[in-house]
Amino acid sequence: MSERSILDLDILEFFERVTKLKPTPAQIELLLSLTDPEVTKIAISAGRQTGKSLTCSVAAIYLSLHNKEGIILASAQDNWIYSHIRDVFNNNPELKEYIVSEGVFSIVPLKGYETTSGSKVHVRGSTDKSLRGIPASIVFCDEAALLSDESISTALGNVSGKYKFVLLSTAPRERKGLFYQIICDPQEYGFRLFKWSAENCSWHSKNLLETKKKMLGQWYKPEVLGEVLEETERGILDSKHIDACVKDRPFYLEGGSVECGLDWASGDRAKTVLTIIERIAGARVKVVFIRAWNLDEMANIFDNITYILRQYKPKFVKVDAMPFQYSEDLKKYYSKKIYTVDFGEFDRGCTLKDRMLGQLIHKVQTHQLEIETSQTELIKQLKKYKRGKRYGDDYVDSLCLALYLDPEKFKPETHGCAYFPPNYNKAGGYEGNKRSFQFTKKTKDSKKQ
Repeated sequence: MSERSILDLDILEFFERVTKLKPTPAQIELLLSLTDPEVTKIAISAGRQTGKSLTCSVAAIYLSLHNKEGIILASAQDNWIYSHIRDVFNNNPELKEYIVSEGVFSIVPLKGYETTSGSKVHVRGSTDKSLRGIPASIVFCDEAALLSDESISTALGNVSGKYKFVLLSTAPRERKGLFYQIICDPQEYGFRLFKWSAENCSWHSKNLLETKKKMLGQWYKPEVLGEVLEETERGILDSKHIDACVKDRPFYLEGGSVECGLDWASGDRAKTVLTIIERIAGARVKVVFIRAWNLDEMANIFDNITYILRQYKPKFVKVDAMPFQYSEDLKKYYSKKIYTVDFGEFDRGCTLKDRMLGQLIHKVQTHQLEIETSQTELIKQLKKYKRGKRYGDDYVDSLCLALYLDPEKFKPETHGCAYFPPNYNKAGGYEGNKRSFQFTKKTKDSKKQ
């Protein structure tokens, strides 16, 4: 019995024939909706490498072969739908006879193709200009989370008649934009929403997923599960800005202002962390030293801390005020000024913790903070840090203390200079000259005085 013609296959049979793969339950449901004329608007929010672009590419080919359609393939980045289409045609030579003219580098031309049924498939970028004015009945917008609202609106404006409008993307990281609004409330916009996770795809091993869970942190949810992060789940710092602050070189003191932040352990899973930073001219700040102690290492901690402080000679030592006794005990070992900071103190409209976080965010976003690649725990905690976090934030809190600037609270002590005010006369005001004496170094002028 001869093999059935490729045009005689239904969409599910066609998928298996051209991809040599068996569709997952999620892909089956999507394929049926993509070829159902009654379903006009579809939104797909799925993890990376879960087959969403491949599924849409197969549906686009199927529709272009069976109908006379105008189809737009738009993408914010590399057009993965078109890439899959090209692979399908190259791997299935029998499809060549349905292409009006072949391309130079592959069967399918770079800017799109035309089928013998009369369909015209256009490959376009993400700009409003590249999308405007192309008549179509079917539009696929890949990486829709990265498309501007204007581009999505322009693409929708191109469709007419019995149309189909498809938005597909990894779940957006930012809680804004038209695609985000649609997947959060698909009924409001009349979309049918499809969501699936890489955890349900057989080609993602458990070992790989565990690695991603450790490395991606908060972004595991949108990147792998295809879910949008709730506001309470979001870290306060963007990974791309943190990565820009990481430097692959050792740090040495440059003669700037050295400061220290010390966060005491509170709870069984917490650590006491001491961070030394150096402020360099031009607002740069380097993290030059970090030391952490577990609860079972607290026996000689005050000796250890005092030794480090004497080594680095920080201008300011800023210490977590709680527990109170720890700060008092440290003062018995370290004779110089220690500034205690109460994270919960409310001052000028916010808590000191909020102010410290604001200063940290500014340094990270402007890439003025520099961290060695070896400080892996600090980098990991920065990427996972969320407001209200109860543990796993010791390194960040210690850094916040070290970075904290408040000219009203932290005033360096002056040494080696005495000032004698001039004589005051009620009738004539001040009389005489100002005189200052420098005790640290004798000069010819001081001797004359």
